Amino acid sequence: MQISCIIVGRNPIKNRQISELRNDTATERKLTRRRHAGTPSAAREVLPRPARFGNVPVEAEPKGWDRRQGFQKHYPSVSLPTQIIERVKLGNEEPHEPNRLIWGDNLHIMRQISNNSVDLIYIDPPFFSGRQYNVIWGDNNELRSFDDIWEGGLDGYLIWLNARLYEMKRILKPTGSIYVHCDWHASHYIKVEMDKIFGYENMIDQIVWHYGTPSGGRSSGKKPVKVHDNLLVYAVNYAKHTYNKQFTPYSDKYVKDWFRHTDEDGRMYRTRSRKGVIVRQYLDESPGVPLSNVWSDIMQLYGSAGWFAKMGTDERIGYPTQKPEALVERIIKASSNEGDVVADMFVGGGTFASVA
Repeated sequence: MQISCIIVGRNPIKNRQISELRNDTATERKLTRRRHAGTPSAAREVLPRPARFGNVPVEAEPKGWDRRQGFQKHYPSVSLPTQIIERVKLGNEEPHEPNRLIWGDNLHIMRQISNNSVDLIYIDPPFFSGRQYNVIWGDNNELRSFDDIWEGGLDGYLIWLNARLYEMKRILKPTGSIYVHCDWHASHYIKVEMDKIFGYENMIDQIVWHYGTPSGGRSSGKKPVKVHDNLLVYAVNYAKHTYNKQFTPYSDKYVKDWFRHTDEDGRMYRTRSRKGVIVRQYLDESPGVPLSNVWSDIMQLYGSAGWFAKMGTDERIGYPTQKPEALVERIIKASSNEGDVVADMFVGGGTFASVA
């Protein structure tokens, strides 16, 4: 499986420019030894068992971790030279570091990125769906496909993902956070592994993206209709992570029920009591409803049975698992600031790059 990696932002990633990496095996070996020195104790520090679990047996280390070699046992380091194939603009007049799109195995790329250099990571990895996805590409109608089928079953999938999550934690800044997009196929297993890698106490939230309404096309099978994905959100250090409070608009019903008054200028307002004083809260000065962990105001771009009707501008490119720009934009605004380095380690249809 070919995995691409994208890193977007205004501040250059420190120390090592990916486009200038040397194929220096000895240097890579030294770096590997340094990174994984003392891994058993490091694992104990990173993966403490939550006290409230009591005597429930919980494995201390993520699946696939080797006490001597870390994830190198399954995925040895490979020092790869890179070359510039094409320069592209990612929302800027002039392309510049670190706005770059990298094609290749994201694990090998991440292993060559400096510690504590990224502010936010969003990934939309394979979901362990057991499916093959096809897309007709380009003017020549070329058929391209990728598999979400794992020879090693669930264990193989989790080891593959854990090796990458481990590197993502390493490159995140102490104020950084990560969003992992998944669904019912493996979300509960992924959470257990992320508790081990990032720490149970560093889970920020589980966000439910309710992306549509039940329809006849989705109702096959003897089960409720699936209409949501999950976003597992973790911080490197909870309470130190970046978070900018977001708001959603009031519903028409809420406005009608609560903003019942209009002043002489035609502005709608409601009255509230503040320390015994009646004050006016104007609708046009109110930010809206604080964002919850259930996002139901963003529709998915298409369903398995065909495209949904257009919602505003048409951003669809035909990629089978493409996510809406509004979804990614909300994540970036909530968990990063202007000028931060943000990264999508799987790219997919390129929505993250388009928004960032």
